[in-house]
Amino acid sequence: MRLTTSDSPKPDNLLDPDHERTLPCLPGMAWAVPEFSRTKVDAAGDILIREFSPIASAGDMSVDDYVDQYEDFQHELTAALQVINNWRSSHSYPLNALQMSLRRRVRNMKTAWLVAQRIKRLPAIQLKLRINKGMQRSRMQDIGGCRAVVSTVRMVNHLVSTYQGSKSMKHELVRITDYIEKPRPTGYRSVHLIYRHQSETHQEYNNLRIEMQIRSRLQHAWATAVETIGEFIGQALKSNLGEANWLRFFQLMSSAIDKVLSGASKVGRRDRGHAKNPVFSQFLLSDGTPLITSKSVCQQPAKGKVGPLSRYATETGRPYQRTSASDEDPPG
Repeated sequence: MRLTTSDSPKPDNLLDPDHERTLPCLPGMAWAVPEFSRTKVDAAGDILIREFSPIASAGDMSVDDYVDQYEDFQHELTAALQVINNWRSSHSYPLNALQMSLRRRVRNMKTAWLVAQRIKRLPAIQLKLRINKGMQRSRMQDIGGCRAVVSTVRMVNHLVSTYQGSKSMKHELVRITDYIEKPRPTGYRSVHLIYRHQSETHQEYNNLRIEMQIRSRLQHAWATAVETIGEFIGQALKSNLGEANWLRFFQLMSSAIDKVLSGASKVGRRDRGHAKNPVFSQFLLSDGTPLITSKSVCQQPAKGKVGPLSRYATETGRPYQRTSASDEDPPG
């Protein structure tokens, strides 16, 4: 069993591309390995999203029978969590192998970069299983995920190209999904590479899937904003669940950012020339004030003044909201 230790850990500066980083591991701590079959993992996933439902209604059974059934359900859930947590932890070793490969590649690029990794949290797994009915828990491809953030979309494409057809990569590239070319309905943009881990020395991890995300700095800022707002308002905006106003807002901002990045328009420091700007001209209010600008996104309206979104609702008599997943233009 491989063991990685760090006798003298140093502070990690994530913004310094020349700083060497290692994954510290406490002495005596080993990588988790899969202990359960995929069939048991799938069954545990079904239990994880199951709601407690007594065999008979509460009015037709004694209190003792009801408590017995509930305790049985809790025992079953506890056993399922043991299986799922082992499955999550087992992705740590292949995830580390992939993120180290990603670091080596971006380090050779002449661009600012950041690389991070994570094991998918249990609440996120539960939500994904509830949204995607029938999904096999053992085939979920993003239990382990790593991400590279580079400066531009051009750098994203360059980095992806180094993985396409790479003969030095021992792991199996399952597929590449380009959400920059074809973004999700939410406006999410990134390139995802799905790998199956392959190793001759650690075959116990073979075929575990790891997701690699590669995105630009502005795409990362957009995704971070979606997650942050979603946490504050208690809505899964990144899963396209929540208030229509918020979903539509981030969809529009994603489209605007994409057009700016693609060179379709240039936005000045003070957003001058909106009427001639192909990105923002379609988002003007009746008085010529832009509905969305780089400044209005970051700042609240001054005291006693009305913000652009509120003014839009006043002028049109209806809130700003999405009418369909493919609707790219503001209503009205």
